[in-house]
Amino acid sequence: MSETTDDQTEDSPAISEWAVGLAYEQALRAADRDAAVLDQLRTRTAVLVTASGVVTSLMGQTALKAPHPLGLVIASLVAFAAGLAASLGVFWPAGDQGRLGPPDLSPRGWRNRWRRRGRERRWKVTITRRDFERRSNEHEVALKRSLADLLYRAHRLNQFTIGRRTDLFGVAALLLGAQVLLWALVLLF
Repeated sequence: MSETTDDQTEDSPAISEWAVGLAYEQALRAADRDAAVLDQLRTRTAVLVTASGVVTSLMGQTALKAPHPLGLVIASLVAFAAGLAASLGVFWPAGDQGRLGPPDLSPRGWRNRWRRRGRERRWKVTITRRDFERRSNEHEVALKRSLADLLYRAHRLNQFTIGRRTDLFGVAALLLGAQVLLWALVLLF
C-alpha cells in the first residue's frame, strides 16, 4: 500500500479533471458575461445619446429664437458634440482581430501601442476553430486547461476594454449634465 500525503489522494486525477472542467466552464461564463456587459453599456449609452439629442433640440431651438449670449450657446453645442464623441467611443467596435496579449496599463504602453505594426486584439468572447487546431494533439483535460487559460487571458483583456468604455460612458453622462446646465443658463440670460 502506498503512502499518500495531505496534498495527494488516490482520486487526485479525477479531482484534477473536475477542477479543469470547472475552470473551463467558468471561463466560458465569464466570456458570456463580458459580452452581456458591453451590450448593456452600449444600450445605456444609446439612452444618453437620445437624451442629449432631445435636450439640444428642445432647449437649443428655444435658445436660438431670441438673442442670447453667444459664448454660452457655443459652450452648449461643444458639450453636445463632445458627449457624442465620447458616446461614439463606447459604440466603436472592439478590435477582435490580431494578437491576444495582456493589456499594457502603463502610459508608455498606450503611447507605444500606436507605433506598433499590426492590430492588437481588444476583445475576445469565443473560442475559434484556430484555437482548437493549435491544440488538436492535446488530451481532453490538457485541451480544457489550455482553453481555460486562453479564455482567462481574454477575460482580463475584455475587462480592460469594458473599463475604458465605462470611463467614456461616464464622460458622456457628465457632458449631458453640463449640456443641460449650459442650455438652462442660455435660457436664463
